[in-house]
Amino acid sequence: MVINHMRSAEALQDVPRPIVAWAGRYNNGDEIPPHTHPRAQLLYAVEGVMRVLTPTSVWTIPSQRALWVPANVEHHSFMMSDLEMRTLYVDADVPVALGQECRAISVSNLLRELILGLLEEPAEYPVAGRGEHIAALILMEINRAATHAVEIPWPQDRRLQTVCHSIMSAPGVNRTIEELADAAGASARTLIRLFPKETGLKYRQWVQQVQIADAICRLGRGESIARISNALGYASPSAFSAMFKRTFGVAPNQYFQSPHPSPDCAPRSEEEGAKSIDFEISTLPNPLPLGEDLGEGPLIESAPAHMIELAKKLRKNQTSAELFMWQLLRNRQIANAKFRRQHPVEGYIADFYCHEYKLIIELDGSQHFTDDGLQKDIVLTQRLNELGITVLRFDNRQVFLETETVLRVIYDAFKPPHPNPLPEGEGAKSTHVEISTFQSPLPLGEG
Repeated sequence: MVINHMRSAEALQDVPRPIVAWAGRYNNGDEIPPHTHPRAQLLYAVEGVMRVLTPTSVWTIPSQRALWVPANVEHHSFMMSDLEMRTLYVDADVPVALGQECRAISVSNLLRELILGLLEEPAEYPVAGRGEHIAALILMEINRAATHAVEIPWPQDRRLQTVCHSIMSAPGVNRTIEELADAAGASARTLIRLFPKETGLKYRQWVQQVQIADAICRLGRGESIARISNALGYASPSAFSAMFKRTFGVAPNQYFQSPHPSPDCAPRSEEEGAKSIDFEISTLPNPLPLGEDLGEGPLIESAPAHMIELAKKLRKNQTSAELFMWQLLRNRQIANAKFRRQHPVEGYIADFYCHEYKLIIELDGSQHFTDDGLQKDIVLTQRLNELGITVLRFDNRQVFLETETVLRVIYDAFKPPHPNPLPEGEGAKSTHVEISTFQSPLPLGEG
């Protein structure tokens, strides 16, 4: 295969084609300084592992995954092993379902071959030729690719940044929150409060996310499981392997042999006091035969046209947490309740809405943890409660990290069970479930 290396990444930004490809080779430890592109970018490592820093997150991207970086988003790349990079630059005017947020996606065998195929074409491939058809297929594959929540959220508070840098530099060193607080010039209580506010994760959950990312980097460099478990402070290789398999569904030595599944929950180590709720989706009542009631139903007829259009756009640009939650709610899987996603309700678009039970489920990202965001949520929830609508609010991260608990809270919201839909305005509850009401799987005081 002959790959076109004739143009630099900078020169490709001005090529009059919707999608262009570039190839590069890097050594372990190489770094690409912070920069932006006028085009969106799909960063893909055919072989190796890279770490990409954006203003709000740190992403660890192994082979078989790629990172979508929207146009003009600053990113800073580090090679965690020898790396063969393949990059797509997508014109900012080309509509892509991934939207304007960085997201990690799975790279299917077809997408991989299409990327390599486009690299065989000249940068200015002929219109109505092979290159144009490949580019069109690439766009279709990107739009249907599964997204993964693999990023490490990065704080903006300088004190917390100091702590996070310290943890990432030595993820296997066991330090107390008090020791980290002293080094950052803050109190332990302040750090415990700042972690969920700034990152959406509690302190111990954030540390474990870093350890998982470090484990993937080490696996990509070919390190043994025994060496990785020792470097990350696990009591034994079997303890590390058990944590890894709970997180990804495969053993560490199988991770690079098959497409990577998305983590279902945060790594929970028995040594750290983790508790689990014995509750599976399959235990929920689901009297409908599989495959029935696939439709979402019409939007509320009284909603203004602009809100209906906005709702449709939001459906096409769901976050990873929303996509994951929709798989749990659709088809009346919980208490036979019909949910609609991105649904207009009283001049507001709810993430998920069940009209018969007057129930809204909201998934909140890090912007909701600011003082302004918290106040807006309180006002909105109170207004909806006054209309007889119950609002359940969950942290985006909690959807992935405490899935079973989230499902139990939603299921409990339907008690006592109602055999028939509730009449308009009757029987509605105004229960506002806050994140703080969840039982923490961590020992008290660890954040």
